[in-house]
Amino acid sequence: MTLLSALIGVKAQASSVKKDTLYYLVDTAKTPKLDRILWIQHLKDNYIDYQIFCPCIMASAGIQFNFPAGSRNMNDTSIVKPIYIKPEHVKKIVFTSLIKLIQLVQNNNKNFNQRYVTFFIEHLAGNKYSIKKVDYGGPFIMEE
Repeated sequence: MTLLSALIGVKAQASSVKKDTLYYLVDTAKTPKLDRILWIQHLKDNYIDYQIFCPCIMASAGIQFNFPAGSRNMNDTSIVKPIYIKPEHVKKIVFTSLIKLIQLVQNNNKNFNQRYVTFFIEHLAGNKYSIKKVDYGGPFIMEE
């Protein structure tokens, strides 16, 4: 279990299969809107969808990671509260680059979630950071 996993109470390993832990820094605040290849969508079914659009993946396609922000039951309005981490803890994290994350997805597409525990850390306004354990949701075709 990594230091950060211990801080937020998430185990990075299954009982019999050891998984590697990946951390990716989502910092859309510092990337001009027209230059972004990662978008964040809050979906109706209580999921946050992180979509990566890149022609290097496949023409007119992208990959997505999902975070359950609440119950999938539409009558249940409970929301998973964000977990914030201190900037001094963020400085100690070894982050995966976007290129490496895309390569790992391409090389392990169907088995990605069985091989990796993935955390997205969002840099928010006011020098705050939130951490979310996300699952690879598969490829998708971009709508034009």
